[in-house]
Amino acid sequence: IPSPFVSLDSDDTPCITPSGTPSGGSVDSPRKRPAGKRKEKEAIRKSKIQEAKDTKFCNLLEQFTKSVAEKDANKAAKDALKAEKFAKKTELEERKVKAMEEMASIERREIERKEKETEMQIMNMNLSEIDDPRQKAYYNQLKNDIISKMLAHQDAQDYYPSLYGS
Repeated sequence: IPSPFVSLDSDDTPCITPSGTPSGGSVDSPRKRPAGKRKEKEAIRKSKIQEAKDTKFCNLLEQFTKSVAEKDANKAAKDALKAEKFAKKTELEERKVKAMEEMASIERREIERKEKETEMQIMNMNLSEIDDPRQKAYYNQLKNDIISKMLAHQDAQDYYPSLYGS
């Protein structure tokens, strides 16, 4: 005589088969949950694992993004500092060049002034007081050279431009 067996799954829901036999086979065989419940729990478990992975990935991506942004900011700051140093160095070099040009100009004007002064002294020399004929000839030659130099140029401003403010 078939007797209806009641099967209790872990979810405490009795399950009776239409033939009156217990669902799951004999008493020695392990009980199985309905396929839908197992798949549902497996899907929930997988979704929680995936959610945890996604959260971890998002956190890592955020950290990486922050790290890259910090590196970019540091690089930009370093580049700005380099540019500032380069600008200062360039400005200093330009000032040095300008100062050296000014010094060279001053030296050139001083040399021209001394040369002009020497030439004027030679031109104003009284050669009649010199007894040595070789010395007299030397100063006469210097005077002639000075005169020819002056005549070779249109006027004194062409010859001594720094003395006349040109």
